[in-house]
Order: sequence, then structure tokens, then C-alpha cells
Amino acid sequence: MLFKNVAGQKAVVYAYDTFADAPKTGDAANVTASISKDGGTGAPTNAVHPAEIGGGLYAFELTQAETNCDLMALYATSTTSGVRIDPLVAYTQAGAVPKAAAGTSGGLPTVNANNQVAGVAGDVFGRVLGGTATAFLGAGARVLDQDGDPPAKAAELAVVKAQTDKLSFAGFGPYDVRATLDGETVALAAAERNALADAILVRDVVHVEAAAGDHSLCYVVLAASESNTVDHTGLLTVYKTDGASEFVRKNLRTSPAADAITGIS
Repeated sequence: MLFKNVAGQKAVVYAYDTFADAPKTGDAANVTASISKDGGTGAPTNAVHPAEIGGGLYAFELTQAETNCDLMALYATSTTSGVRIDPLVAYTQAGAVPKAAAGTSGGLPTVNANNQVAGVAGDVFGRVLGGTATAFLGAGARVLDQDGDPPAKAAELAVVKAQTDKLSFAGFGPYDVRATLDGETVALAAAERNALADAILVRDVVHVEAAAGDHSLCYVVLAASESNTVDHTGLLTVYKTDGASEFVRKNLRTSPAADAITGIS
């Protein structure tokens, strides 16, 4: 096989001595050749004579231009009487099979003793997990690095697995993910609705007052428990739970004709 339009290749031919019925050796200086590209008219090779390999084999050094074809035919002759040289006919290829050696840069990948592509698992999972991570355990799958070593990030993976194991697809529970996976609306059970309502009722506004607005439920609670009309004339001053930091001031509207509230029953 020859690479198309690539320099540094050789074409080897076989010379046979029909008189001696044996391979012809020592005949390089008498051998010349021509090359036909894609069935065209032949032209003398750039290498006037081949280099002898031995055993009747001779190698012609090919130039890049001599291989710039899809079909190359090299035919040689010898001025020595009785020497017959078989022609070489070869199709070239344009890179489907890399020229570089397997396992090297630009070459075909190789596999290790575990039949895993060498250099892939360790590199990919190392980038994902931040180092030379060698394994991912879960759902019955096991991915190892190119040396087949045990996981180097088992502790980190165990933390992730502990969380994903909580996911539920039953339509209830605090970790249900069905609604986000298939778009189906998940209704809370009665007990869950009650638990949510109870959590809201007992939640102290101290946890949200820093970010709550003055039209929020937090304002209602603070206005009822941490406010007065004395500190600022004509204003309702609402304080945060510390009793000193102001939450908001609200203008008061009064009417002399209005009835005063004297109690709640």
C-alpha cells in the first residue's frame, strides 16, 4: 500500500534470472523503471537505479509527485540478458489509514490488557473529576483507567452517589424528580401539604427580613410585633427583629371622625 502524494516511500520489485532459475542479485546498476499514474503514459522514475535489498528484491525511492495518483504502476527492465522483473501495481490511499505508527501522535489508537483504548479513559475521566480519576461506579457499570487501576476518587464519587440515591420517581417525597424529568406535574400528598404549611407558620422572619420587601408576609409579621407610631411623627416605623434596625417606614393617614379600635374579640 502506498500513501497518495507523500514523499519518502519505496516501491520494491523482484528480479528473476530465467537462465539460472533463481533470484537475480547484484544487478541494481542495470535496472531502470518507469511509472504510469492512473493509467497514463509511463515516465522514467526519478531514481535512475534502485537500491538492492537482497534475494532479488530492489527498491526504488519514490518522490512525492510520483505517488500523486490513485493508481500507480511501476514497471522495470534490466539490460542483463535473461532477467525478468515483475511490475508493481498499487492503489494509493489519501489518509484513511494514518502513516504514523499505532499508539503515537497521529497514529491508530491501541488497547491495553483490559481491551480499553489506551490513554482515553484516564484522560477523559481525569479532566471531569479533576485529576487522574480511574473509575466510576454506579448502575452496574465500571469504567477504569488505561491501566485498570481502582478508583482514585472513590470518596468524591460516594458523596455524589449518596445524593443521587435519594432521588425518587414515585411521585412523592422530598427528592422526587419526576416532574423535572418527564414534565409531569407532581401533586403533594396531604401530609406533605400540611408539613409545608407548618414549616411556613413556624419559620421565624429573622431568616428573611434582610431580603424581604415591604409588601411581603415578613412585613405583616414585623408590623404587628416590632413597630410604633412614636419614634417618627406621622409615620409607622417598622423595625427588624432586633428592635433597633429599621425595616421600613410607612405614612399614616388619620381622621378625627374615625372610631377608635378598643379591642379584638
